[in-house]
Amino acid sequence: MAERLKTAKDIAGFMADYYYELDEASRSRKRKIAWCSSVGPVEILRSIGFLTYFPENHSALLGTRRVAAELIPSANAAGYPPDRRADGKHGRTARANRRAEARHG
Repeated sequence: MAERLKTAKDIAGFMADYYYELDEASRSRKRKIAWCSSVGPVEILRSIGFLTYFPENHSALLGTRRVAAELIPSANAAGYPPDRRADGKHGRTARANRRAEARHG
């Protein structure tokens, strides 16, 4: 078995603090949260007070821990559609956009 890095415990604490801060902001609505991709200039958002959230990082975390499949039913029950994309668009919207592009060239 691979040896854990000495900093793994520190990193786990930093990540927990990050998600707790996002959760508190979401519940209290005292701070705005921007959903970002890994290529977005987050420094601009942070400089004006936004917390930044990277959905693709969270999905990778859930996937590597092999817990995504057990959490999907809860997300669906909470109202998150199964075709939700990381960029916040629904699959229905993407399909509608493709149909519109096909009609209008």
